Order: sequence, then structure tokens, then C-alpha cells
Amino acid sequence: MIDLRDLVVRLGSPPQAVVKRISFSVEAGGSYGLVGESGCGKSTTLNMIAGLEDISSGEIRIAGVDRDVPQADDTNKAFVLIQNR
Repeated sequence: MIDLRDLVVRLGSPPQAVVKRISFSVEAGGSYGLVGESGCGKSTTLNMIAGLEDISSGEIRIAGVDRDVPQADDTNKAFVLIQNR
């Protein structure tokens, strides 16, 4: 399961929220689509899940484990981003 709670990402100088309080869960074996206009935070959200973008506030749990706590197991298996232009 992937569980996101109240995620916020602030970027720039001065920092501005580019992702504002996103929350959702995806059950193990499930799928979830992020749909929206260009610049609405889809890629940033996926980058946060994958650990490529820092979280300003909120939490991400993968298989019940906090994403920001390094793990020796395989909780982070695969993330796919498909962009259709």
C-alpha cells in the first residue's frame, strides 16, 4: 500500500507551495491515475513518492513504512510515469 497524507512541496525563492495538501491511498496490487493540466503537480507528486523530491510537510508511507526512513527491504519496487502530450 502507498499512503500519502497532507503532502506539501514548496519550491523556489521565496518558497511557494507547488503541491498543496495531497492525500490518497493505493492498495497493494492496485493502480491509481493522476490526471490534470500541465503544471498542476502530477510529476512532482510521483517524484515525492519515488524519493526524488523532498517533502515540505506531510507523510508518505509505503507498505506501512515511512518513505523517509531508509529500509533494507524492497518496499520501493517500481514507479512509472507516462506522459501523453
